[in-house]
Amino acid sequence: MARRVSSPTAKRGIYGVVAALALALIWSCSTAPPDTTPASVTIASGDAQTATVGTAVGTAPSVTVKNAGGDALSGVSVTFAVASGGGSVTGGSATTDAQGVATAGSWTLGTTAGANTLTATVQGVSTPATFTATGTAGSPTTMTIVLGNHQTGGISTNLPIDPRVRIEDGLGNPVAGVDVTFTPRSGSGSVSSTMVSTDVNGQARTKWAPGQGGTNLMDVTTGPFIQTFFSIGSNSAYKLEVVFLTPASTTQMIAFGDAAARWMDIITGDLGDIDFGVGQGANACGVGDPNITGVQDDLIVFVSLVLIDGPGGILGSAGPCFIRTLTDTPLTVVGVMQFDTADLPNLEAAGTLGDVILHEMAHVIGYGTLWNFSPLNLLNNPSLPSSVGADTHFSGANAVAAFNALPGGPWVPPSPASSVVPVENTQGGQGTRDTHWRESTFVTELMTGFIAGAGNPLSTVTIQSLLDMGYAVDINQADAYPLGDPNGLRAGGSSTVFHLKDDILRIPLKLIDRNGRVVGVVDP
Repeated sequence: MARRVSSPTAKRGIYGVVAALALALIWSCSTAPPDTTPASVTIASGDAQTATVGTAVGTAPSVTVKNAGGDALSGVSVTFAVASGGGSVTGGSATTDAQGVATAGSWTLGTTAGANTLTATVQGVSTPATFTATGTAGSPTTMTIVLGNHQTGGISTNLPIDPRVRIEDGLGNPVAGVDVTFTPRSGSGSVSSTMVSTDVNGQARTKWAPGQGGTNLMDVTTGPFIQTFFSIGSNSAYKLEVVFLTPASTTQMIAFGDAAARWMDIITGDLGDIDFGVGQGANACGVGDPNITGVQDDLIVFVSLVLIDGPGGILGSAGPCFIRTLTDTPLTVVGVMQFDTADLPNLEAAGTLGDVILHEMAHVIGYGTLWNFSPLNLLNNPSLPSSVGADTHFSGANAVAAFNALPGGPWVPPSPASSVVPVENTQGGQGTRDTHWRESTFVTELMTGFIAGAGNPLSTVTIQSLLDMGYAVDINQADAYPLGDPNGLRAGGSSTVFHLKDDILRIPLKLIDRNGRVVGVVDP
């Protein structure tokens, strides 16, 4: 038998194979080291929740951290942080457990209703987990008027701006889905919808048509909340709006609204509109008045009921603030009325509140306050500043004719006899003289500087003086009035006389053109 001999090269090959097999066996019997590098962070629970603003969500946010192989990793630090919406998080630094889950302590949403987000980040992982939540408004705590208050419009005709209220929670968020009831008071017209649910902006609105000439009131209620809307019904072409800058009682609102309606019955002609554009800014008249914007027709009166000087002093004061430029008839477009809250109860008790308001509103319209303006020049021989007793009189031809036609008397004219209509020249100071009819002549007429009792008549002389100023008027709206007897009692036989001293509000008069530009200022 032949002998077989292996070469060294063959032996080395066999040994190499054996070694490789042994090495492979060793590796196959050993455990690979774990992969502890975080590769992803994903939401485990607590996403897409809803809660009331300023409160914590029901489920605390939690995430799972894994490596590239999809294995959950324990002992990994996770940071939870508010990304948007405000709010706060507790337990913002957390560590994953044996299941790779880390949980924040709590997540409190911000105070503004809407979207909130929270992120969970892990060092080395480029994309964080992002939680979303929606904050909803809390329970209603307030109801406020948004639009549609203090309007003037035609009787049985919807007002230009729908009355609108807004319901908010304690943090100022709008509350949707709240039923609001709109109820006009007796005689105050009708609404298109009596019950309306608030929209996503927390607002409810309806259309409102005044039901009577003069003051119309509407109560808007929901739960314990109530707001009262004020409007004036009038079919006159002359529109007078009253805007209360301070709270007023129902009695006071009625007195102002009815006085405005009376003047709209008297003044019948539309005046040129004034486009204020973006306005002159707030407090342009110096009484806390708001900025006036857009087109205004014909007169806005801002009313402020404040403490002036206590009982028995100045009852109130009134006058123009913005007047149309001299290229038009210089008539008021914005005016102001102030009344002393200390005197209002006495005026109401005496039954003279309505007359005093009617009187002061005349000063806003221009009676006594615009007589000296060119081209009017209707005041002759003024007694102020130093000519006490001068034969001060109003020279408008229409008022003169009305005065000469008055029944009653006697009136003993000065010389020359043509110096009518007599204007106050001796009684009172700067706030009475040169701006009222003469008390010793007119006695009971509404527009002297003194008021007593209820029912002071508004004469043809006063109405025709407005015609002399440039207003279109209805003379048939005058009260029956015989020329006063200086020896007689005042209206209603009352011995209590209210002196309307200093009732002319002396503020700078701003001349404004049709495009809302101030083209001049006249100091008082």
